[in-house]
Amino acid sequence: MFDFCYNATGKNIMINSICAIGLLIRDLAQLDFQTVRQRVPQLADRWEL
Repeated sequence: MFDFCYNATGKNIMINSICAIGLLIRDLAQLDFQTVRQRVPQLADRWEL
């Protein structure tokens, strides 16, 4: 679903932002919160997950 994001890296800040959010949502759907916290602790701390 977000495969195009890997090809768009560095070309468009807006696309990169959307992709980062989309990939994070995808990870949240596939992984439990503890695994996500280990991968993106700065986001987890900001969002208090």
